[in-house]
Amino acid sequence: MFAPVARAQTHLVFCYDPYPPYTLGTEGAPTGGLKVELLEALVDRMDGITAEVVLMPWARCQEEARVGDVDGILPLFYSDARAEFLAFSDATFEQTSALWYNSETRPDAAAWAGDYADIADARLGLLNGAVIDAEMEAAFARNQPIQRANSIASMFDMLKFGRIQFAALDAKVGEHHLQTVGLSDVIRAMPVTIAPRTAHFGLSKASGAHVHLDALNAALRDLQTDGSLARIYAGGW
Repeated sequence: MFAPVARAQTHLVFCYDPYPPYTLGTEGAPTGGLKVELLEALVDRMDGITAEVVLMPWARCQEEARVGDVDGILPLFYSDARAEFLAFSDATFEQTSALWYNSETRPDAAAWAGDYADIADARLGLLNGAVIDAEMEAAFARNQPIQRANSIASMFDMLKFGRIQFAALDAKVGEHHLQTVGLSDVIRAMPVTIAPRTAHFGLSKASGAHVHLDALNAALRDLQTDGSLARIYAGGW
């Protein structure tokens, strides 16, 4: 997947959690994914650098980057708290989320124009720990508690069986899951995407990997200029 370590002066280890289609595989080494492919493309344009990705639980990934046990994190969202231990790259992808609905029980959702007030009388589902859009959460929570799920599969089961009427999730992640389990004909994304946010590589300050930030940004600009970045993101899985 990546160039052999022996060919480079510096080898960087990045982490992420298993999150198809951004990272494919279980804990350990990934088998592919959009963000893994992006790192591969960047490394190909960075002299003297090789890299690998290790998949692990999300909290552990962030902690290992904080203390310098790994050199970086695949593209993630900026926060002031994360900036204390990560040097953030220029923007990579713009990730959007979507509201998903059961087309058999809420066919009217296909006409939603983006105003949360029009649908906030329904029950919303989110993954445990997910923070997508504060305005959306406030609109739904005014009427009834937001339901939390431990996994994507559980959340979509709640939607399928009517325990919730809408589910909020990253657009590409939701699409990938539904195609994998064969529910794309029943559960669909509403027409207006929500919560666009740019994702950035994070390089660990504790490991010293942040000294490669300029080189990484230069390679990233090359990918943007020749269209490779857009192709990778559009490539799906």
